[in-house]
Amino acid sequence: MTVLCGIAGWVDKSLIDSKLFYPLAVKTSGDRLRFYASQFPLVEVDSTYYGIPKPETAEAWAAQTPAGFVFDVKSFALFTNHPTRPLSLPPDIRADLPAKLREKKNVYLEHMPEELVDEAWERFRAAIEPLRVAGKLAAVFFQFPPWFLPSSRSLAYVEQVQERMHGFRRSGWIRGTSTAPSPSCAAATSPTSQSMCRRATRRACRRSTRSPRRSLP
Repeated sequence: MTVLCGIAGWVDKSLIDSKLFYPLAVKTSGDRLRFYASQFPLVEVDSTYYGIPKPETAEAWAAQTPAGFVFDVKSFALFTNHPTRPLSLPPDIRADLPAKLREKKNVYLEHMPEELVDEAWERFRAAIEPLRVAGKLAAVFFQFPPWFLPSSRSLAYVEQVQERMHGFRRSGWIRGTSTAPSPSCAAATSPTSQSMCRRATRRACRRSTRSPRRSLP
């Protein structure tokens, strides 16, 4: 098994402010990515949690990195049941929100019209497709919040995430270590990978029923 090491982003403020990693002549985001990729084989893209990039952005990431370099892309906040600012949605999707939702500080997936949720998923898949085509997409991971506790409802949503990410074959399941675990799951399309993720989720659900601290009403 090959283990790849990297950090969460190539424009991390503390990394830049330290003036210990990047050469002083390296100033732009693109140049920083090129230099970063000369030092590490993997990077986490955290910016996708805060907004859906344009496909052209992912195309540039692929072009600015050498063969063999890969990206772990974090899911958009909306898809992991985190509070999401309307301003972080694509402008046309935000414009189509009901007025009451547009005025809120945060929106949640379950409150959005179904057709807008479908469109948001489509935009996210299209945004990272250039990385997949270039062979530089290591994983798309969905980091759920602490209140996303093991339950049959959670299992159903994890399976829905897999269906939404059709065409993206990597999968995995990571459980948190706290009494209220925050799991992450990457989508899969192969039957074997899907089965593994479902079994892991069901095991977590069974454990939750045996522990009063983890059970849901």
